[in-house]
Amino acid sequence: MWEEAPLALNADTDRAGVSVSLPDDLSAETDNYYTPVEWDAVGVYNVDDGVTLNFGDHINVNANQYSGDDVQILSGYLTEDIDNDDVDFSDLPTSIGQLESELTQENLESLNENVTFSIDSERVDDGEFSHEADFDEGAGAYTYIAATDGTFSVDESEGKLESIDGTLLGTEQVIAHEDPSDVDVDSSAEPGDDITFDVTASEFDESLDGSVNHGVVLYDKDKYESDEGGLYIDGDLGTDISATDIYFNTSIESLHGVQNLEEDVSLFGNELNNQAHSGVFTVESIFSFFMGEADFSDRPSVNEGDVQLDASSTAIVGDTRERITVETYDDWAETEYQWIHVATGVSSDEVQVSEGTIEIEEDDSSGGGGGGGGGGGGGGGGGTSPPPSDPDPDEPQFDVDVGISDTKISTGESVDVTATISEVSGESDGTYTAKLMIGGETVDEKDSHVSANSTESVTFTHTFDKAGEYEVAVSETTVGTVTVADDHDDKDDPSEPDDEAAFELSDVSLSDSEVEVGDSIEASATIENVGGEADNLTAELIVDGTSADEQTVSLSPGEVEIITFTYSFDESGQFDIAINDAAAGTVTVEEDSSMLPIPGFGVPAAIAALLATALIGVRFKN
Repeated sequence: MWEEAPLALNADTDRAGVSVSLPDDLSAETDNYYTPVEWDAVGVYNVDDGVTLNFGDHINVNANQYSGDDVQILSGYLTEDIDNDDVDFSDLPTSIGQLESELTQENLESLNENVTFSIDSERVDDGEFSHEADFDEGAGAYTYIAATDGTFSVDESEGKLESIDGTLLGTEQVIAHEDPSDVDVDSSAEPGDDITFDVTASEFDESLDGSVNHGVVLYDKDKYESDEGGLYIDGDLGTDISATDIYFNTSIESLHGVQNLEEDVSLFGNELNNQAHSGVFTVESIFSFFMGEADFSDRPSVNEGDVQLDASSTAIVGDTRERITVETYDDWAETEYQWIHVATGVSSDEVQVSEGTIEIEEDDSSGGGGGGGGGGGGGGGGGTSPPPSDPDPDEPQFDVDVGISDTKISTGESVDVTATISEVSGESDGTYTAKLMIGGETVDEKDSHVSANSTESVTFTHTFDKAGEYEVAVSETTVGTVTVADDHDDKDDPSEPDDEAAFELSDVSLSDSEVEVGDSIEASATIENVGGEADNLTAELIVDGTSADEQTVSLSPGEVEIITFTYSFDESGQFDIAINDAAAGTVTVEEDSSMLPIPGFGVPAAIAALLATALIGVRFKN
């Protein structure tokens, strides 16, 4: 591995079909090393246009030692069984560390199962070369690897890598789509408007209707691009850097807007957790959410500044053609906003991206009296509310996140709704009244005293007696819709209860089926007392036939409770998990890679960075 490989090979984003600007001042540094990152944009490329790969043109890369030498360019294209939704980006090396550990003769069989390889060559001239790469396999995820001549041998007829023996000089990863998605949106709006995006994944087959993931993110373009971000690495540069050695520095402390991630949204087969959030959302919490969704147990740290970025996002799952609403706030800055749309299907070749800008500013032409501006006549009703006055510095300011335990239940069953309340002014204590709202009506409320700059949680449990669909919210924050189905199970008449307690376990599940050594999983089950007396039940977590933990619950007749066990694995292998006699599934535990897949945390998270509110579009390499 050449020591300057992490910065040596880069895609030319000027040729990208969709290109989104990154912050101007990005850098990477250690205690004794500093370099500007020199990536001004992140791009998604059109299949018909190809991509230009530049080698050796970074300010801190000197490849003169290879001048006059022939260099191999290995291309790897991720393939999978679309019918089985077998999409695993871990099969495509996405970092220098992964390349060094995975591109070995012993790993060839595994690599060739899910990656199609081809090979080309270039000659280094004055320490540089440019390579024109075609997307011969169509849309999807590609990795390019530069190496000394003779490093790779490829069976071109089969697309299989046969041998590896040489020096790796650089790597780059790109996403290609057939064409940008179609997006219809107004060119301007006012602060506080709900902005409607009519989006179409024009290259997707209509058979995907019902399983297309759409996401739109909207943010203050100038403020984001002026962010002074970068990486600090605690230690020396090398391929053995762990994620915990990396610190992401950003001047942006938080996002100010509405973030809606609806149920069942997924990225290439990885389902994301339902989220709804309004108000101030810290960059660190966003970062932690997406790293958690990507199953990274070892994560970089985030060092935030004090800049608040106006940004909102919405993600849904639906048809190839959808209408998406992104909410804004009355007090957003009047300026140019960047929007990005991403559509994905069930396989890595089903992706389309589009981008553009919209001007958000007050409409001065509507001043004075009545005017005919957009519905809601008379005194009071329509239109946006005036910008709020600055908050009293002596008053606490609350930020609320809401989660729900389940969104599909039967009559007689319950859900837990948890509100996490943070005091974000850092100045004052206060009491927040959380109101549980079902179908727009308040059914319960709880007061929570929150100290300055601290967090408290409250949990509501609500039982649904009638079938239907119910919108659930806590105060002004909507968490989602609960679908309640009729319970057709034949049960004993409650007026004639059994003499003894009887317990039933259902919905036994695992939080994950594939983890690394040192990671944890959660095993959950719903326990119901279907008998006629109150009693205790001891639930045991069984790992490979051995009791690993236990919990005792006390339930009255008809009472239901969800229990959750957390279990960590200290060795690799396959482990059968059960709760009492109910099988939860099998967990596959692999050795800890101790590597952060970079750039952009690997290909799927590069798309997530475009799709999501993280807005941390830095593609950095270790």
